[in-house]
Amino acid sequence: MNTSIDKNRLPQIAKIIVLGLLVVITASIVNRIFSSPFDFDESANLILSKVLQQTGSYSSYETVLDPIITTGPTVIFPVTFALSFNNVFVPRLVILVYSLLLIYIIFSKILQKTSAKALFLFLLCLTPYYFYFSSHVLGEVPALFLSLTGLYFLHNKKYFLSGLFLVLSIITKNIFLISLAPAIYLLYTQRNELSRQNLIRFVIPIILIIGSWEIYKLETLNFSLRSYYDNFYQLMRYNKSLTKAHPEYFLDRLDMLGGTFGVNGLLILFIMPVLSIYSFIKNKNYLIKSIALFVLVYLLYYFALGSTSWYRHFFPIFMLFIILLSDMASLIRLSKYSLIPIIIYFLTCLIFSTNNARYLSKQNLLPLYDQTGNKYLERADLLDQQLAAATYISSLEQKERVAGIGWYNAPEISFLANRQILKTPTDKDVSYLISHPFGYDFDDAITNYPDKETVIDTPLYKIYKKND
Repeated sequence: MNTSIDKNRLPQIAKIIVLGLLVVITASIVNRIFSSPFDFDESANLILSKVLQQTGSYSSYETVLDPIITTGPTVIFPVTFALSFNNVFVPRLVILVYSLLLIYIIFSKILQKTSAKALFLFLLCLTPYYFYFSSHVLGEVPALFLSLTGLYFLHNKKYFLSGLFLVLSIITKNIFLISLAPAIYLLYTQRNELSRQNLIRFVIPIILIIGSWEIYKLETLNFSLRSYYDNFYQLMRYNKSLTKAHPEYFLDRLDMLGGTFGVNGLLILFIMPVLSIYSFIKNKNYLIKSIALFVLVYLLYYFALGSTSWYRHFFPIFMLFIILLSDMASLIRLSKYSLIPIIIYFLTCLIFSTNNARYLSKQNLLPLYDQTGNKYLERADLLDQQLAAATYISSLEQKERVAGIGWYNAPEISFLANRQILKTPTDKDVSYLISHPFGYDFDDAITNYPDKETVIDTPLYKIYKKND
C-alpha cells in the first residue's frame, strides 16, 4: 500500500491547518473576552468611554482630554458604542475585530506563501501576550493593524489610503509615530516615480484627520483657546517624560524579556537585530524590508528612549518580528546553513517560552506593572474578587466618597461599579478606602484611618470604612 502523501495535496493540507489554527485562536480570544479579569489600563480606557457615553465629554472622571490615557479615538469611539449593550465584556469585542483584521492584512497582503501563513499562526499560538492584547481594551493591536495597512497601501502606491491609515495608527497610539520611518523608506524607494500630486494625496488625509481631531478637542473644551493650549502643553509634557534616555532601565528590560519569553534577554537583543538586518538586506520585497526597518527603529527606541521596561511597549516589536521570521523561513534554502540553526534555535526558545510564560497562557492572568514588568497574578477567582468589590462599591449611596491610594484609584472597580473612585485618600470627606491589589505597602495611605472597619476582605481587594 502506498502511504505517501501526494505532493499536490500538500497546499490543501496546509490550508486546512491554517483554517484550524484560525478557529482555535479566535475561540481562545472569545473565551478570554468573557472570562478574564479587567486590566488597570484597560479600565481607564473603559471609564473614558463610559464618561463619553454618559456626558458626551471625552474625559476621565478627573480630567477633560486626559493626556495620561494614551489610547486614541479609533478605540474609544467604537467602545463607547459597545457600552450601549449594557454588558461589561462586550466592549472587548471591538479589539477582537481589530485582531482579526490584523491577521487578515498579514495573511492576504503581507505574507504570500501558505507555509509562511501557517508558521505565523504557529508562532502566534506560542505568543501568550497576543491573546491578552486581543481580549482587553488596549490600543496596541488596533494601532498595529492600522500601521501595517498603511504601509501596505503605500507599498502599492495607494497614497491617500496610506496616509489615512498611518495617521489613524498614530492617533490610536502616539508611539506609532515610529511607523513614519518605514513609510519614509517606502517613499524613498519610489522617488523616481513619486510626483507632487502623489505626495499631496499622501498628506491630505493626514491633515484632515489631525485637523478634525484637534477641532473635536477644541469643541470638547468649549472652544476655549486657553484650555486648548493648557491641554496641548500637558500632553507634550507627558509625552516628553515618556521619551528620554533611561539607561538605568536597560538591565530591567533584559529581565522583562527573559521573564516574558523564557529566554535570556541578551539572546533576543542579538537575534532580533541580526535577522531584521538580514531580512532588510536580502529580501527583494520592499514591504518586508519596511517591516524589518520598523522592527529596528522600534527596538532602538525601546532600549534607548523608552520610559519604562513594561511588556506592553515591547509587544508590537515582537509581533512585527514574527511576521519577518515567518516570511524569512518560507524563503530559506537548504544551502543557507548559517541561518537554519539560528531560526531553529529561536523557534525552540519560543516553544520553551510557553512554559516560562505559563501564567500568561491562562485566562485568569493579570499582568502587573512594575519596573521590570516581570510579575504576574495567577488567581482563578480574580475576576470574582473584582466583581465582589465593585458590587459593594455600587451599593453605597452617591454621597459616600470612595478613594484609592494616590495614583491607584482602582479603575477596574470604578468601571464595574459605574462610579468615580478618587485619588485623594487623605481628604477628610472620604468615607471608604480601597487598598492596592498588587501587594504594595499602603500603610502611609491609611494614616487618616486610625479607626477603620474592614467591609470587604479578599486576597487582593480590601475596602475599609472610616469610622468617625
